[in-house]
Amino acid sequence: MNDAAPENGQNQLYRRNYVTAGAPETHFAGSRFDPRTISHGGANYVGRLVTNTNANGSRRAIDSLMLASQSRFFKGRLIVTGGVRRDEVDITPYLAGRLAATDPLVTSGIRLLNEYALLGEDTANARSYRFTTYTAGAVLGVTKWLSAFYNESNNNGAPASNRRILPESTLPVPPEGTGRDYGVMVNVLDGRLFARATAFNTALRNDPTVRDNTFIVAHRRIINAYRDNGLITQAEADVRNLGSYLGDFMSNLATSGYELELKANPNKHWTFTASYSYTKLDRSNLGQEWFPWFAAQKDYYAKFPSSLVTTANRAIATEVAQIETGVDNLFALNRIGYNNRPHKANAFTRYTFDSGRLRGIFVGGGVRWQDNNVLQREIIGFDALNKDVLGKIVYGPEIFNVDALVGYATRLKSGFLGRGTTLRVQLNVQNALDSDRIQVIRLNRVGDGYWRVVPREPRSFRLSASLGF
Repeated sequence: MNDAAPENGQNQLYRRNYVTAGAPETHFAGSRFDPRTISHGGANYVGRLVTNTNANGSRRAIDSLMLASQSRFFKGRLIVTGGVRRDEVDITPYLAGRLAATDPLVTSGIRLLNEYALLGEDTANARSYRFTTYTAGAVLGVTKWLSAFYNESNNNGAPASNRRILPESTLPVPPEGTGRDYGVMVNVLDGRLFARATAFNTALRNDPTVRDNTFIVAHRRIINAYRDNGLITQAEADVRNLGSYLGDFMSNLATSGYELELKANPNKHWTFTASYSYTKLDRSNLGQEWFPWFAAQKDYYAKFPSSLVTTANRAIATEVAQIETGVDNLFALNRIGYNNRPHKANAFTRYTFDSGRLRGIFVGGGVRWQDNNVLQREIIGFDALNKDVLGKIVYGPEIFNVDALVGYATRLKSGFLGRGTTLRVQLNVQNALDSDRIQVIRLNRVGDGYWRVVPREPRSFRLSASLGF
């Protein structure tokens, strides 16, 4: 047992659950809420949550002031909108540390000695931000059936309080974004046919959303190996482990693309909508804070034997090499637009009957499609430093769904609800073909197995009823 670090793997017991094919009720993971005991070494144990070094939180207060306007010129042919917003944001993180023996949470038995917990406000790292953002746009009626539009805005937000950035595991700097879109709209046949074409581009600086804790976990294994071999103390290990750091990396993200939209009413009974979009991602400046931090860690590692073995049964020299290779691969993966589906399209149609026995009944159906997503690069070999040599991009499966609806609408002629009340009953069916093809998000390092997947939502039905007075 490891009393100095309750979250240590030495204190963990595991219960194995067996999965039965075709029996979804067996497809579940272990949980700390499982009331069953585990017998080990002549003692009985019950699962519980032990807070680890990732304990974090913050208090946030925001005051906002906004002003917006809209103006019309040239007899309404030109419409101009604008707005400005001022935000004052105050963020105070909470301190995280190990509970002492005298802490009431420990003496009461609620928490364990040396377990991590939030210990009050970290006023030394409190931050205050002041942001001014704007939005502006215009629509010009070129002719009765053709219009052009343009919009732009900027965005400055408070940093995400659930992210931490190296080297001190502090809150990230505030993100800064800009965006603009422009295009044309066509409205003909007395409004029965509408089309819009839009081009857009956005830019975001100081984005902290790339996260992978694999590397900081490996770093902690190295530090813990020094501790377990008596080379450093638990207190030194706690400082070096950066317990509040969750594996976040800063970067810049730019997107660009276009959208096409079509709406048609061939007659009063029939409507049709369709849209298509293309989006290109460009992520840059990855790891601006990682590389100097890890260079300092390697200098620290050099003070100790590299042949020591971590709890992953790897020599420290191997752990270091795999960290470097893994980070390089992560950054390369995000540069090519990891998990992006560039092309998306959908279409839907609906028909309403207004005579005969089917009067008031409406039916509809549509499809939703998304392109293959970027998974990773294929590993085709290793270089002289035993680092991966990457090949072609590997893609996941596309997404295709069919949806349907059927309903009935009528105007009541009498009854306690009152004459003229509108009654509508509608049944929606999502994923009507009950496609169960999983969405693959990422493969394992060598690409021969799944690392992360998202199960497809099964066919679902939703029945709704509404009244209009």
